[in-house]
Amino acid sequence: MENKINKIVGVIILAFLVFGLFIIFYRHNQLEKNFKIAEGRVSEVQASGWKNSPGDCAVLYEYFVNGKKYENNNNYNFCNNLSLQRIKLLLERKSFPVAFAVNAPNAGVMIIKKEEAERFNYLIPDSMLVYDSVLTCK
Repeated sequence: MENKINKIVGVIILAFLVFGLFIIFYRHNQLEKNFKIAEGRVSEVQASGWKNSPGDCAVLYEYFVNGKKYENNNNYNFCNNLSLQRIKLLLERKSFPVAFAVNAPNAGVMIIKKEEAERFNYLIPDSMLVYDSVLTCK
């Protein structure tokens, strides 16, 4: 009887994992195919990756869609001459565009670097190129 319960629990856990992967794929696909741009604001820069994501620092930001506030983060690695304090001075309380999925607005990506801008066919103004230069170690 116990062996049967273990199998049922295992199947349920596997089903949740598959469902979670489906949700992640769906959100990613929605963000790539059906997105809009909103203005976001960097709320904080932290030393380690937020949500246990890779990177030396996490840039936390917020944006509003239809009056509802969403929060997310982008993670970056430090360049040789940068410190957490310098990244904070550079980014905190600054505004940047955020691409978000129309059908899942909580799926958003702040556009700071050229690579992110190219992903969403967004033209970065010259005034923002300094952020790309610093964050890509150029």
